[in-house]
Amino acid sequence: MDELRSRGFRHAPAVMVLTGADAIGDLDVTRGIDDFICAPYNVREFDLRIKNVLWRRHSVQIQDMIAWGDLLINLGNYEVTIRGKAIDLTLKEYELLKHLARHRGRVFTRDELLTAVWGYDYFSGTRTVDVHVRRLRMKIERHGVHIITTVRGVGYKFGD
Repeated sequence: MDELRSRGFRHAPAVMVLTGADAIGDLDVTRGIDDFICAPYNVREFDLRIKNVLWRRHSVQIQDMIAWGDLLINLGNYEVTIRGKAIDLTLKEYELLKHLARHRGRVFTRDELLTAVWGYDYFSGTRTVDVHVRRLRMKIERHGVHIITTVRGVGYKFGD
């Protein structure tokens, strides 16, 4: 695992160890081992264990991600990417995008967005939302992704 990290792999692959029963005491599960199986092993059991590890990893990753076309919001590390390229957002831009994306298709007024993203104690005007949406759009749309829609006279929504 350390070797993979040193080579720049950010997301380690699933690691399954095949070992003899007498070597089980040598396993160090703190080094990133997802599962192990002792020889002699049944091929069907091995197959099921691999599928189980991959399913667990996949379901956790899906819960930590919001995807829309080429746009991916990683909730676990506050990262937004488009076609794999990281987009540099401020924390408020990220929170605004995340809030809109979590409520895909719903129209939010500026006041609702101020409350949800900036909090109740924010005293500036609602034009703050417009400025942040404009900057967020500029950063995202330069990559050909158009996802924030203005609903005239109301506010903004994520998606078509």
